Order: sequence, then structure tokens, then C-alpha cells
Amino acid sequence: MQRSFLPMLGMAREGWLPLTFLLAASSVVLSHGHPLVATFAVLGVALVAGFFQEPERNIPASALSVVSPVSGRVISIGDRSCSVLDRSALSVRIRVNPFGGYALRAPVEGVLREPPHASSGRCSSWVRTDEGEDIALCVTCGSMLGQRPLGFGYGQRVGHGRRSGARRFALEVELLLPAASRLAVKAGDRVTSGESIIVHLPGRST
Repeated sequence: MQRSFLPMLGMAREGWLPLTFLLAASSVVLSHGHPLVATFAVLGVALVAGFFQEPERNIPASALSVVSPVSGRVISIGDRSCSVLDRSALSVRIRVNPFGGYALRAPVEGVLREPPHASSGRCSSWVRTDEGEDIALCVTCGSMLGQRPLGFGYGQRVGHGRRSGARRFALEVELLLPAASRLAVKAGDRVTSGESIIVHLPGRST
């Protein structure tokens, strides 16, 4: 796995620079006798630490199930045409909890493939499992700062529920799944990245 996705002391590496800056600013302000300003700086430290936190997860042993890539709440489930996979798919949309873990986790184990349309790949990642099932992960609201959800190169493997990218400022994500998948969640359910099963792939044991 790429080192940049591995946390350091329970926090994503991208968070250490702003956290260090805020800690230093809090110390300087407090030493100059400005406790009120220091209080806001300490609050900023807490918010940054929560935003970039990256806890360990208990990944389900059911490797052929699709797990949630982010922590948050399921806001809609339905069928729609998928431009990434170029076919009809089951759509599960999740509103991201900004304090639920900074990493994006691979929903399944498989190989990253290049989307058939160039414009589809800017905020999307497509994984094909060893059994030939196709799953797309798309960021539908918010910013990925120009990065794809799963930050490996095309042709590389991702692990089931493993850290494979950074959430950055994504607000909503969408999983596009085989139409015959069996749902394990409903709208309104809260899900945890890398742990909560979203669907069981068609024809697979639970």
C-alpha cells in the first residue's frame, strides 16, 4: 500500500502540518497573554485533529461483500444509468461525516480500471473484482482537489476495506453496483468506512 494513505499516530499524514501550525500558534498567543484568542486556536486544533483522524477498522471477513468507502449516512438508493460503467447500475449515495475518518476505503478487492469516458474519471474510480463484477465509486458533491477517490494507478490492486485514497473535502459519494446486488442497508442508515456492508454481490454467499 502507498505510504501516503497510512496514518501516523492515528491521524492522516496530510493533517500534521496544519495541526502543528495551530499548536504553535496557540502556544504563542497564550504566552502573550491572549487567552480568548488562544481558546479559538485550541478549538481549531480540535477540529483539525477530528477532521484528519484515521481510526483502525474491523473489516468484515466476507471479502465479496461491498463495504462503505466512507463514514456517514445513506441518503438514497435507486437504479440509474452509469456513465462510468456504461450500463444500468444500483446507486447508493452516502452523505459523508467529516469527522468519521479521513481515508477513503476500497469497497471491494480488485483491480482499478480506467473509465471508458475521460470525463467520468475525474471524480470516479472503477474497480473490477476477480469474479468480474464492476463497482464504481464517485464523488458527487464536494472537492477531491483534482484527485480520484482511489489514489492508485490503473491496473493496480486495491484491498477490501483497505485505505486506498483520501476523502479530502468530499461531501457526498455514490457507489454504483451490479443491478442484481442484494442490499444490506436502507436510506437513513448510518455506515462506517471499511466496516459497514452496503450490498452482497449477486450470486455470492453472505
